[in-house]
Amino acid sequence: MATKLHRDATSAVKSRLGHRQSGVADHLHLSGAFVTTITNKLLKRGLIHKSIDPQDRRRVKLQVSEKGMRSWPSLPRYNDK
Repeated sequence: MATKLHRDATSAVKSRLGHRQSGVADHLHLSGAFVTTITNKLLKRGLIHKSIDPQDRRRVKLQVSEKGMRSWPSLPRYNDK
């Protein structure tokens, strides 16, 4: 089941800040380790793609997949109950 945090993380990936995993963590004000857990769940669901930055192999780049874009409207919003 998708959570509000999954939508927030996907939103951060969609924004310019979210192209790097650390950008998602900064955007959501969460630790890098926690964001790794969330992004791994999104990855398993096929909602995002993850790759190593070829210019800096320490950085992980994220992109929303086609499935993630299609699923976007159905993910819970932060202010949903």
